[in-house]
Amino acid sequence: MDENPYRSPEADDSPRPPGKPSPWHPVTWAIVGFAGGTLLAAPFIAATDLPDQIQGGMMFGGPWGALAGLGHGVERRRTARKMAED
Repeated sequence: MDENPYRSPEADDSPRPPGKPSPWHPVTWAIVGFAGGTLLAAPFIAATDLPDQIQGGMMFGGPWGALAGLGHGVERRRTARKMAED
């Protein structure tokens, strides 16, 4: 008999533990997307001051980034729940 009771996970026949849901809420992904959209759109705003460029980025790029981030967060949560059910 083997003195070491440890068995590798490959040799274990027990079912897999359920997947852990994503720690970030979809609204958190939306906030991150808003910030990313703002920073991506800001250099394309025709203004000389940095605050004006950032404000323009918030108006034109922020909402698109927030929608993309929200969609990404919802999809991650949906995938995590689907994996947890299987």
